[in-house]
Amino acid sequence: MNNNKKSVFRNLVLITQLGLHVIVPTGLCVAAGVIIDKHFGTYWIIPLMIIGMLAGGRNAYRLAMASAKEDENDAEKHSGEGKEND
Repeated sequence: MNNNKKSVFRNLVLITQLGLHVIVPTGLCVAAGVIIDKHFGTYWIIPLMIIGMLAGGRNAYRLAMASAKEDENDAEKHSGEGKEND
């Protein structure tokens, strides 16, 4: 039961991190686009928003792959421990 609670909280943290990894770069790029547009009178918000979304997607992908690799390592570690105890 304790291990199940750890898994639930770990998944909630991962979901939160994934959201933040996408929202923060997108928001920063949109904010930069707004500032540039007001200062120079150009229209950079859309290209910068796309760049921010791509950067956020890359960040989320890297986080998800690192988490999946960590889960595989944990599974291998636990399967190895079970064989030693038998």
